[in-house]
This record gives sequence, C-alpha cells and structure tokens, in this order.
Amino acid sequence: MEYKILCIIGEEIEFNIAGKSHPANISDLQNPENLKRIYRIQFSRQPKKEYFEIVIDVLKLSPHIDLRFYGNYSEDLIDWKSLIFIERLQIDLWETKNLKEIGLLVNLKRLAISKNVKSTVSLKILKDLKNLEILFTSISKDIEIISELDKLKFISLREIKTKNLDFLKSLKSLNELWISFGSYENIDGISFVENLTKLSIHQLRGIDNETLNEVISKCSSLNAIELQNLKFLTSLNFTDKLKNLNYLRLDKIKNIDTYQTISKSKSLNTISTTESRPIDKNLIYLKNVENVLLGDSYQKSEIEIFLKEF
Repeated sequence: MEYKILCIIGEEIEFNIAGKSHPANISDLQNPENLKRIYRIQFSRQPKKEYFEIVIDVLKLSPHIDLRFYGNYSEDLIDWKSLIFIERLQIDLWETKNLKEIGLLVNLKRLAISKNVKSTVSLKILKDLKNLEILFTSISKDIEIISELDKLKFISLREIKTKNLDFLKSLKSLNELWISFGSYENIDGISFVENLTKLSIHQLRGIDNETLNEVISKCSSLNAIELQNLKFLTSLNFTDKLKNLNYLRLDKIKNIDTYQTISKSKSLNTISTTESRPIDKNLIYLKNVENVLLGDSYQKSEIEIFLKEF
C-alpha cells in the first residue's frame, strides 16, 4: 500500500508518511513518483528562498497539492505575488494582520483561513476570489462577503460569531455545509440554501431544540446529516419530513428522548450513533433502517428484542 506524503519544510525538508518522519531533500520533492503521493506542502517557518522557488515549480506541475503556511512568522515574509497561479491554500499563522494579498490569488479553488492566536483580518479579502469552490474559515469579520462567491460548493464555519446566516441564501452551488463551535442568533438562512445535500452541526450556542428541528425540516434536499455534541437537542422531528434523507450520524447527542420519529422515515438507509442513546433506550424504532451502527451500551434484553425485529 502506498501512503500519502505530507511534506514539511522548516530548516530542512522532511516527509511524514503514515505518521512517521523521514529526512528528505530537494530531489525527493521533485521526484515525479513522490509528487503523485504528496497531498500537502507546508512551511513551518519563514520560507527560505531556495525552498520556496522549488515549491513554486512543484505546484505549477501538480496543482492538486495543498500549500500551507503555519507557525509563528509574519505574513509579510511570504512572497504572495509569486503564488497567483495556485489553486489550494491553507493559512494557519499564529498572528495575522490583514492578509490583503490573498485577494491577488484569483485562481484559488480551495482556501482554509483560520484565526489562531491573534487576527484582525476581514473576509473582504475574498471578494475577488470568484473561482473559490471550497472554504474553511474561523474568521467572523465581514463574513457576509461570502454571499458574493457564487461558485462555492462547500463551506466550513468554525467558531463564527454573527447574528444570522442569511448570507448563505444566494449560494446556488452550495451543497455541503459544516457549522461548529459558533454562536448565532438566527440560523434560518440554512433552510434557504436550496441545493444543500449535506449538513454537519457541532456544538452550537444560542439555538434551541425546536428551532434546529424546524430549520433542518425545511432543508428538503438534504440526504446526509451529522449532529455532534448538541446538549439542547431532545428530539429528531425532522427525520420523517426529509424525503431524501439517507444518512444520519449522531455523536454525543445525549438528551434525545426517543428514536420514535425515525421509524416514520421512508428514506433513511443508515444511522450511526456514538454516545447518543435515547432516554427511553428503545431501539425498536430503528427496525426499518437498513444499516444501524451503534456506539452505545444497551441491556442485553433490549438488543435481543431489536434483533428479532431487525
């Protein structure tokens, strides 16, 4: 089996393969066989000119490779203008000022931009990135600019604080949305994303059980849902309202009253649960689901009853 390669560049070059570090050199980085396996090149310190120029040549030949900058060095030490051609970029610098040069990278299709120790970045820097299809961000300032990026197919919002998600409404190409660790006054905007097929929600604040069920119920195109660590969630009333729902994952959803509404779903094919046992501990409501993956403990008698019906 050939493992993927993570290329880490600091003082020297190293390859991380299956969790193990291996010393490498420029020739290894340029090797065509290695290029097929490298999925990301990342600079853990200010890029040395020699290495940076080699990486530029490599990325021109292999645009599928992610480029990542992370660590404790200034954005001003990166020659952004030489990266105008790149398609995939990840920025995890400890401190960021404005990252205005990102606006020059108009060929970007995938961008991950995070707030770590300190950041004063505004997402207005994204307004000219009209080819962007995939976006990961934990920056809240001027997040509404996302509404102008109409090629977006995937968005991950992490630790975002904003009043609402109305900026998602205009994104006709958006089909997958991840929301985690955020704080919102209103999440109705999710239900207006007309082509949304996959939704993941993890540890939201400021939302209640009724609101989340109502919003998800209106997302008629959804076929896959993942819900994680939502203490307020006590019911799954959306399951029988979504006619295309095929997959449901519950992780640390510890206050669900019952799985009863799942028994009414005619489309659900797979359910996977971890630490999400319902209060009534009744599995019989899952009998019509083709694939059931349980990561919880149940009494033997309850399992036996379920298996007779399954």
